[in-house]
Amino acid sequence: MKRMRFPRRSPNGTVYLSDTFITYASLGNGIVNRVASVTVNNPNGAAIASTTYGYDQTAVTATSGTPQQVSITGSRGNLTTVTTSTSSTASLSKTFTYYDTGNPYVTTDVNGAQTTYVYGSGSCGNSFATTINEPVGLSRSMTWNCTGGIATQVTDESGNNVTSTYSDPDFWRPASVTDQENNETSITYIGQTAVEAALQNFNSGKSASDSRTTVDGFGRRILSQRLQKPGGTQFDTAEIDSPSTKSIEKTQNLILQLRSRLQNGNLAVVTWG
Repeated sequence: MKRMRFPRRSPNGTVYLSDTFITYASLGNGIVNRVASVTVNNPNGAAIASTTYGYDQTAVTATSGTPQQVSITGSRGNLTTVTTSTSSTASLSKTFTYYDTGNPYVTTDVNGAQTTYVYGSGSCGNSFATTINEPVGLSRSMTWNCTGGIATQVTDESGNNVTSTYSDPDFWRPASVTDQENNETSITYIGQTAVEAALQNFNSGKSASDSRTTVDGFGRRILSQRLQKPGGTQFDTAEIDSPSTKSIEKTQNLILQLRSRLQNGNLAVVTWG
């Protein structure tokens, strides 16, 4: 693939700034879409930057209790090394290891700092990480609802919790979220197109943050509303034009302008036959 840039004014014709060459790894098990290398050359053919990708270079770590797990032989297509370079003498590399489920185990950044993913007893059959051990001794943990496949609690690096409750058995949309300061935001779904979020237990009940968002049939925001006061029923409303609506309006305005200029004789129309 060659990247070419066309100057707006160039008496000498086409000029390009760089060539980008992409190769793909030769893996087994029908895996054909893994990039092996990306090299960028200048117009003289000299490499100015490159990235290489390695796969399945390390053995996976075995798990136990994983339901419906089938053993695999040959290629898995797990990305294990990414090496970037802007010269022939210097490069930076990141490495990744995996469990036999395909989930990440240890990631090592270019400085050698490691992040380890732990799948404990509440990982829903080794599906979701229950603890993430980060560099410099930090960690965070998650509690999961295995039926919905959603996190109900996240404990951050400082030991503070963010919890979510769910009362929708079909779509698993959150009913409330409680932050690290124990401020609860209740979420209400109005019909099929509106969502209202109300922040409670804020400023000893003297303040409120209640907002409502309405979308159209394509999921695009059309109304943004905010409650005027705690316990009130009136909302301040802002109407939002979707990008497609704006584009249609711009096109209509352009047509009107062109039509006006044609009628006034201020626009020359050239045709080729």
